[in-house]
Amino acid sequence: MKKRLKVLLSAVVAFMLVISSISGVFASPSKDKGQEQKQKNQLVKSIKNYFKDMDDNHWASEAIIELVERGIINGYPDKTFKPNEKVTRSEFAKMMTKALDLKSSGNTQTFVDVPPTSWDYQVVEAAKNYLTGYKTSDGKMYFYGTRPAVREDMAVALVKALKLTVEKENGQLKKIFKDYNEISPNLRDYIYTAYKHELMIGSDGKFFPQKNLTRAEAAMLILRTLYKAEKVVVDDEDEDKVVVDDEDKSTDATLKNLAVNGTTISGFAPNVFVYNVVLPTGTRKVPTVTAVANNTGKATLKITQASRLPGTATVVVTAEDGKTKNTYTIHFTVAPAVKSNDATLKSISIDGVEIVGFNAGTLAYNIVLPAGTTKVPAVTAVVNDTGKATLKITQAARLPGTAVIEVTAEDGKTKKTYTVHFTVAPVVKSNDATLKSISIDGVDLTGFDAETLTYNVVLPAGTTQIPEVTAAVNDEGKAVMTITQATTLPGTAKIVVTAEDGETKLTYSINFIVGA
Repeated sequence: MKKRLKVLLSAVVAFMLVISSISGVFASPSKDKGQEQKQKNQLVKSIKNYFKDMDDNHWASEAIIELVERGIINGYPDKTFKPNEKVTRSEFAKMMTKALDLKSSGNTQTFVDVPPTSWDYQVVEAAKNYLTGYKTSDGKMYFYGTRPAVREDMAVALVKALKLTVEKENGQLKKIFKDYNEISPNLRDYIYTAYKHELMIGSDGKFFPQKNLTRAEAAMLILRTLYKAEKVVVDDEDEDKVVVDDEDKSTDATLKNLAVNGTTISGFAPNVFVYNVVLPTGTRKVPTVTAVANNTGKATLKITQASRLPGTATVVVTAEDGKTKNTYTIHFTVAPAVKSNDATLKSISIDGVEIVGFNAGTLAYNIVLPAGTTKVPAVTAVVNDTGKATLKITQAARLPGTAVIEVTAEDGKTKKTYTVHFTVAPVVKSNDATLKSISIDGVDLTGFDAETLTYNVVLPAGTTQIPEVTAAVNDEGKAVMTITQATTLPGTAKIVVTAEDGETKLTYSINFIVGA
């Protein structure tokens, strides 16, 4: 067959391998020979020729040089690049627009805060299909271009730029990343898609969705998007046939994934060959190690599981050439048991009723019992660290008195002592020395008022019999009264009322007058 071969090769960025260990942003890509040669050619160029604040050892130097030469990014007038400076959302939109040669379509303003007069209007409108926006409850869209670009924005940009089919995460992302709740709900499917395609894998079981993007990281992201999006056509100008011998067999003996019990090892990277996995306290079952080769179907795997705990599992990867090998080693240890030092209480109760306002950090309580209380209350308590912390309660022996609760944490060292001081409210005697009523010969005195102390009673003309005065106190059973009857007519009867306190007294006077 004499047709010229046209092979579409997706260029992958070799130096992206570095960034996953530095920023936890990207998955580690593999290299192809064409890209490797391209990078070797770039090494001749020193970044010092471009920016005085960087050197060739910086992990993003090659990416920055290439993007500068492509006219996608540039530095500052003082010949600095400031690789660690945060990139704003508008600046990132400008980079995306230049990198992908995006053009804005239509003249309609999309974002309320990016009017046509704004410097970033054209680039934001051009890149809006790759970047996230913010929609308010009234339906208005905002871009917030001055805010720092963050990792979850990067995930959306990657997925859209590479035209990947967005996969529904359906709760899977929560099992992968411990900071799931920090990921914007509307972007979780994009994050999941980026993770599934190993574009962004996070680190230490976290995705860090709100982590700010630096200029160096932005350069690496933009270049990666370019290399993933660009297709290089290779023409076979000299040969009609390609003869493949043993020397052309792949030497790729790296892994694409390494997992323990189905979960990718935290911090996994194809070029890292030794892992120390600390299992939870009390683990007895030896974990199962699985792996996937990068050169699927050509490289072979030999997995030797650990036989005990602590123990070691190994994965030997043999490349297609049968000669190149890499051994990945996973050392398993079990975390030692750490005894709790929680010696706090969850609650304290007095005769079965919880103390109002109880706080675990407050160790002393003053309880005032009702006046006349003689029975010592019973104190009970509940620890926060149920089943581990222990209690010793010493009840009050008398009133007033103190109950003591000693809490010892599981570690046997940490202790807290809570005290409940009981006092009895003093008896307060009444000072009520008022009358409820006054009667004359058994008939209630008309117009009586407890606050009125003097009354004039006019008897019918010719009356000779002295009336009898009676009365009733308001504080019945406590206040006492003494009645002195009138002895003559005219004359005066007096009622002296002494309150319970023995000090407060009131004297009511009834003056009898005989009518003419």
